[in-house]
Amino acid sequence: MYTDDRTYFSDGQAITASAASTNKIALTTPSDLGKLRKGVINIVVTETFDDTGDNSTAVVTLRTDDNEAFGSAATIATLFTITNGLAAGTEFNFELPYANSVPYQDYIDLYFTVANGDFSQGKITARIVFDAEIATFTAQGLA
Repeated sequence: MYTDDRTYFSDGQAITASAASTNKIALTTPSDLGKLRKGVINIVVTETFDDTGDNSTAVVTLRTDDNEAFGSAATIATLFTITNGLAAGTEFNFELPYANSVPYQDYIDLYFTVANGDFSQGKITARIVFDAEIATFTAQGLA
């Protein structure tokens, strides 16, 4: 699996309330998107998610916008939902969607929408990687 510092959305980012990924990925030339389509979004849980009510969730979406401030962001795809107890070491890989009704613009990021209260802990690292298998891995093995 190959990665690049410029393709990190988050590096150990705490997801305790609704927020955008720490980093935005710039698609500065048309060829950037072509290169990214050869990669996958890799998300690794680096700290187990927990909350006091055991009912928090966070929906993870891939967004795009024409400016880095994401003032008029459009959702490209909903990737998955983080649930209470999601264990450190769990890994997800998602193909970058490209045949959808929302066109890519100049920037992409991830957005985490937390519901049912806030997590008291939970961290992820999210990035685009190349030559990764498209499968879901958990702390217990292949899911």
